[in-house]
Amino acid sequence: LREGAVERRVGDLHVGARLDGPSAQRASIPLDGLPVVVVQGVAVDEVGHAEALVEQTLDGCVYWIEATPDRAGRSRRVTLACSPVEVAPLLRENLFAKEHSTILTSATLATRTTSDEEAPEHAETAFAHVIDRLGAEGSATLQLGSPFDFERQMEVHIDRTMPAPGAGGGGGGANRRGVSDAEYTEALAARIERHVRATDGGAFVLCTSFRTINALASRLTPGLEGEGMAVLAQGRELPRAEILRRFRDSERGVLLGAASFWQGVDVRGRTLRNVIITRLPFEPPDRPLVEARLDRIRDRGGDPFREDSLPRAVIRFKQGIGRLIRSSSDHGRVVILDPRVVTTGYGRAFLAALPAGVTPQIES
Repeated sequence: LREGAVERRVGDLHVGARLDGPSAQRASIPLDGLPVVVVQGVAVDEVGHAEALVEQTLDGCVYWIEATPDRAGRSRRVTLACSPVEVAPLLRENLFAKEHSTILTSATLATRTTSDEEAPEHAETAFAHVIDRLGAEGSATLQLGSPFDFERQMEVHIDRTMPAPGAGGGGGGANRRGVSDAEYTEALAARIERHVRATDGGAFVLCTSFRTINALASRLTPGLEGEGMAVLAQGRELPRAEILRRFRDSERGVLLGAASFWQGVDVRGRTLRNVIITRLPFEPPDRPLVEARLDRIRDRGGDPFREDSLPRAVIRFKQGIGRLIRSSSDHGRVVILDPRVVTTGYGRAFLAALPAGVTPQIES
């Protein structure tokens, strides 16, 4: 739960919630005896939590219900959630419009690496997405070089022969080339095995869904653990912190992780020498917050893919790549198992996000 969450027990009650947008619907869930978690996605007083969520009294927000099942598949926890669709107006009014200076710094504020030859006004376009998303219009921008020698420290391998993933990310059916989910998972697992063996473990396998993690764990564990490599899968038995601790303690570990392992994880030295990106990290478009954000861009005549989905995926892609080189003595490889990075026009945006000086090796 996020800080400020309130947990309550609701008796014999039915709570209705509406999802605004083209797929508007009403949901009524019996909460008799279940712990109901009310998540504070916006700033409201504690007394007004339930009313604000159920009556949807906060403008500019999207509301939804999540039911988290237990291991037997029964819903045990129901979450009523609320979040602003856009944070730019809030930050513009409460941070950037104030009489003080603000410095935002991160390795992933820009969607591409700029060059010294670019005109300043063109170099600023690398920051266009984050400036628009945060409401920081008019900000000065600066992109500095890295202290790491990526050309020497990092290899990038792109497998063009890998089948393109389906839109559902392993959710049933076949992808656009007619490959079933089972065939896709088999092809993905085979390539992961090959690249893991090439570095004798020490690998992060970054996925975009727990469904993929579970499918790969079932396929990879017998063979790799038979060779002495510990396979650690997020979302199974162990909590995230314990998975990371065990990986750090093993020089031949293989960690399968979802969103939280794409960023904010620092593993230095030989322990991590292989980062495998299973697919380009686009957000699922049917998540309520994502759907609301894309609808808002579409309603004002914009291009949701170019303005939001693509730059967000590029930034997450950069964050995933950034797990590998954490010090000047680190070495290793990044493996990209999504052929769209070289077979589609928008793939150029991901290639432009690679560290300067790194030339990918394309397996075709």
